[in-house]
Amino acid sequence: MEQHNDTPSPEEILQSIEGIQRAEAPAFFYTRLRGRMQEPVTAGAVWLKRPVFAFATLLLLLVLNITAVTQFLKKETPAVQQTGIQGFASEYGLDGSSSYQDKNAQ
Repeated sequence: MEQHNDTPSPEEILQSIEGIQRAEAPAFFYTRLRGRMQEPVTAGAVWLKRPVFAFATLLLLLVLNITAVTQFLKKETPAVQQTGIQGFASEYGLDGSSSYQDKNAQ
């Protein structure tokens, strides 16, 4: 029975690399590579460079600010605002009045 050895001998391998030529880069490859390396990296806010998105973002911020200001102005301010110790005491319920009054104390 004959054995088939598919593994090439070292001499065959060395002979196969005799015709190999050095690989060359395409024309202007290194110029283009340097140009790409010198470009600034803009990863996060690329979409802001488009005027439509920038305008929409500014408009949204303007609407949110107007809404916040109108909500702030709608709040009713108390008619009488006490200052000092009396105001502090009444704000925290320390002025002697209690919401849990005894019904028999009337």
